Amino acid sequence: MIPTGYHNPRPPPDNHSGHETLASGLEFLSRRVDRLSLACQALWELVRDNTALSDADVVAKVEEVDLRDGHRDGRCATTPRLCPSCERPLNRRQERCLYCGHQLDAGAPFLV
Repeated sequence: MIPTGYHNPRPPPDNHSGHETLASGLEFLSRRVDRLSLACQALWELVRDNTALSDADVVAKVEEVDLRDGHRDGRCATTPRLCPSCERPLNRRQERCLYCGHQLDAGAPFLV
């Protein structure tokens, strides 16, 4: 369970225009990144303190994951998957094919 105050906030309301909307959206994303960074740091400290893993192990794994798409760019890119029914490309986050309606399996839990 996530402690109170650390839940995902709702996006800013759509009652702003222009500059206010961009500033509000940027603030929302900034808070979200801060919370994710805090959660990652806490999780890493728990893992490090309770296993034999080191900071060097994490750095090596980050580089390995970063290079899975063939580019060292600090991003975790995903590739589309094919619908097993109609073989059209789909976003990996889709639960149902947008073209034929086929129900897709859940896939990996940490897709970005």
